[in-house]
Order: sequence, then C-alpha cells, then structure tokens
Amino acid sequence: MSMAKQAIAFGVGLIVLSLICYVLASSNVGVTVDPAKGKASSVTLFIPAIFGVLLAVCGSVALKDHLRKHAMHAAAAIALLGGVLAGGRGASKLSGLSEAISSGNWLAPLSVWLMTFICLAFVAVCVRSFMAAAKARREAAANG
Repeated sequence: MSMAKQAIAFGVGLIVLSLICYVLASSNVGVTVDPAKGKASSVTLFIPAIFGVLLAVCGSVALKDHLRKHAMHAAAAIALLGGVLAGGRGASKLSGLSEAISSGNWLAPLSVWLMTFICLAFVAVCVRSFMAAAKARREAAANG
C-alpha cells in the first residue's frame, strides 16, 4: 500500500475512533465522560477526528506525484504532533487513571491512548518509508 493510502487509512482510523467514542458517550453505555456535566463534550470527542481529517487530506494530496514528498512530510508532522499532544495528555492523567476507570470514566483515557498509538504508529511507518526512500536515492545515485 502506498504511503498516501496509508495516510488516508490512518486518518480514517482516527475519524472512526472519534465516532465510536461519540456514539458510546451519547448512548450512555455505562460510560460517564464528564461526571460534573453528565454529558460528553463534543469538541474533545472529535479531537482525533480533526487530526484524522488532516491526515486524510495530506494523503489525498500525496496521491499527486509532484506533491507527494511535501504532503507526506506534513502528514508525518501532523501525526507526530497528535501523538505527542495526546500522549502528554494521557501521561498527565496517569495518576488519576484508576479512579477514573472505577468511576466509569474509561472512555476518555482509552480514546487518548488509542489516538496516541495510532498517531505514533503512523509516524513510525513514515520514518521507515522515508529511510527506505533515502536509501533508494543513494543507491540510484551510486549506480547511475
């Protein structure tokens, strides 16, 4: 699968994560997203979707050969930012994680850590691809 299509797939994954969290929070399936408000905040639930849309757009732009390199570097930067921000948010809440889960607020930490994993997994895929492309360019220059 091309890197552009992978960017689109990872973006769709983040969008689906947001949609699933929204449906779970809205249906109150044993989930309390914000005990103080008693309901889910749609803005925070859709943060993964925002990053997902950005990744999917970069992937779509990268389908054009002359824009591929720049679009994929932008996608990697967006995913890195999303992974670092989500991971930082998750790490800052680690001390209260067991209390949140026992009180039924398991959806928020789960979505944060899933976003972190998805974003950083995409960054790892990008780095591997960028290294392979650089190696191929060096070999072509040496042979040609």
